[in-house]
Order: sequence, then structure tokens, then C-alpha cells
Amino acid sequence: MIRRMLLVFQGTLVLLGAAVAQNPTSVDIDLVEGSTPGTLEVRVRPNGQGFSGVVSTVQFTISWPATSPATLGTRVQYCAAGFSLSSTPQVTASGTIFRTDSAFGFDPMSTTCPGEVWTAGVWHRIMTVPVNGNTGCTTFQIVSNAFGQPADTNYFISLGGVSKTGIIEQTSVFIGPCAVPLAVKLHLQGPYDTGTLLMRDDLRAAGTVPTTEPYTALGYPNAASGGAETTTAGVLAVSGTDAIVDWVRIELRSSTDPTVLVATRHGLVQRDGDVVSAADGVSNVTIGNIPGSYYVVARHRNHLGAMTATALALNLTSNTVDYRNPATLTFGTDARKTIGAVMALWAGDVNSNGQLKYAGNGNDRDALLTAIGGTVPTNTLSGQYRQEDINMNGQVKYAGSANDRDILLQNIGGWCA
Repeated sequence: MIRRMLLVFQGTLVLLGAAVAQNPTSVDIDLVEGSTPGTLEVRVRPNGQGFSGVVSTVQFTISWPATSPATLGTRVQYCAAGFSLSSTPQVTASGTIFRTDSAFGFDPMSTTCPGEVWTAGVWHRIMTVPVNGNTGCTTFQIVSNAFGQPADTNYFISLGGVSKTGIIEQTSVFIGPCAVPLAVKLHLQGPYDTGTLLMRDDLRAAGTVPTTEPYTALGYPNAASGGAETTTAGVLAVSGTDAIVDWVRIELRSSTDPTVLVATRHGLVQRDGDVVSAADGVSNVTIGNIPGSYYVVARHRNHLGAMTATALALNLTSNTVDYRNPATLTFGTDARKTIGAVMALWAGDVNSNGQLKYAGNGNDRDALLTAIGGTVPTNTLSGQYRQEDINMNGQVKYAGSANDRDILLQNIGGWCA
């Protein structure tokens, strides 16, 4: 039998005499949205080693703006037999609502809830709680004692009587209708007219622009409810500077790993370069519930995409990314083509593999020949919405005036006879 003695020393609960099988160097805490919409999830991550012993103490405070009518409901706790959380009443101070949860444990997790023991370097859920009465966009955080209020209690965790308090991940959780507006602006090299300084809308005028975004059918992956966006005949009927040129794709990627796709939206680009919502052809593209820092990517079905050089902090009011502007820094080298005083996405990525290639395996030129029949290079394919139509004039041409091959050849540094 293991004998235990509890001491209270300077306000800290200490457990003596208990065996400590594993001892992490620290334990971090984070708040994320739960798998069920409208819920919060608190999770912890041990560093260095896992843990299956006694969680002596854990306390943390969740805050949200006092302007919100939201309240936190009844929690679902994980490993409640090992350390049972209880809550203080919600307290308002300095325009913020605080609720602190705390628990004291006396028995090892390995015996009370072996299925909930903690693995090193892995986030483990310890509590989920519903958000009740929320009517707008509300921001929730786990906070430190920055406000200096009695109701705002620091994060603290003790394992086997030894403090292992790590960091609070500085993430905010947005519950409710929290749409992030994205004012993206870009030029596509293919239809760009250096005389008018606008893009041509030949595809729209020919009636070939589809009313459903084409990228999902082409195999592009989606995230955060992106995909299947649709537009109307009325939007596509608008002419002039705000006429629609084509569908484009906007991606948000992780600030810590730009290869990780976080969210996608498909919109329509106008002749002047504004990317607008497909629903009305006027407003900004919006992405819900993801304020934070992200790399922003613009892509087109037969142009090379461009990504911002750094992760941008996106908010709920106004976010502009102007790829036309040379001052907008992009990831990599020569990610956009300079055309006079503006920049445009490189044309010619017919097979959407992220390269412009004229010869060899996986080149873009062969697709042009195949599209027009493969044998007679002077053939022309008209009246179709095709990726091989690099200059987006409504025709696929391999030779002759206004052909699609020349743009590809020039972009890779070649010459035309």
C-alpha cells in the first residue's frame, strides 16, 4: 500500500509519498473549437515525457468579451475520476468575462482512467464545454494574469506535487458567425491587355464561364467548407470594368507550415483584378471562423499560383492582398510576371502541376496539340471552356496569330519564329 500525506504550503497542494512513474519537463495548455460546432475544447500537451501519475493540481481561466451574451454550459470532462474539475462563477471585470476551472487529483491516471494517460508531445483533451446563448461572433481565450483581476487566474498544473506549468498557446477560438473578408486583387497574364490595362472577358462574353467553380472537378482539394461555390447568370451578364473574367481559387495555409491547407474559397475575378464573391459578384470573398495568421495563396486553373511571402494576420473587418502590386511580397523567386507597372500570375500551367514546361515528360505544350486534334497544328478549337486556352480568348490555337503556344514558350525564355 502506498501511503500519502497531503500538505498545504504557500497555497500549493503538495502530494508526498506517491510514486511518479513519468515526469514531463512541462505541460502546455491550449483552447480550440470542439468537434461539435459551438463548443470549446481545453487540451494539454506534456513535453519531454508522457504522464500517467497523479495530476495534483490544474487550473485555467477562459475569457470572452463582456459585450457577448454567451455563457459556458455544462462541461464534459475526461479523466474526471483522476482530477475532477469545478468552476468558479463567471465574473466580469475590465470589459471581459472570466471563468476559472480547477481540480485536485489524488490517484494516478494509470489506475483511475488508463485510457486517458498522456503521451509526450501529443495534445490531450481534458474538457469540452458548450457555448450557450451566443448571438454573434465571440472570441474565447485561455488567459494569464495580464488583466490583474482576481477573477483572472493564471494557468497552473502540478504533477505529483511538482509544478510543470508550461505555456498557454496564444490561440483564439471564434464561435458564431465570424466571417473573415478577403479583398484579393490579381491579374492573370493570359487575358491581360496592356492597352486597356484590364483583363479581357472573352470567356464570359462567349457564355462559356461555368456557374459552378471548376477546381473541385479538376481534383483540387478543399478545406473549411470550401468547394461547390456557384454563381448566377445575372452575375455573368455584367459587362464593363467589373465584368467577370473567370473563376479563381483562394487558399489559406498554416502559418507554421505553408504546405498545410487550412481553408479554400472560390471566387470570380473581374477585369480590373478584383476577386469577388461568386454569390453576388460584388462583395469580398469571405471565410468563416478563422481569424489568425495565414499564408494567402491565389491560384488559377492554367496559371501558376502565388503565395504571400509571410503569414498575414487576418481579422474580422478588412484584409487586402493585392498581387498586382510589386510591393506585395510573395514566396519564392519571380513568383509573378512583371507587365509594365503591374504584376500578373504566370500563364501556361495547362496541366496544373505547378510548372511551366515546353518539352519532356509532363509538359504543357503537348496538351495544346492534343486538344486541337494532335495532327494538324493549324487546327483551332473554339467555343469551349478549356485549360489549354492559355490566353483565355475562347480558342485553343497552336499556330498562327493569338495562339496559346507562344505565351508558354516566351515565359520559359524561348523565342518564336
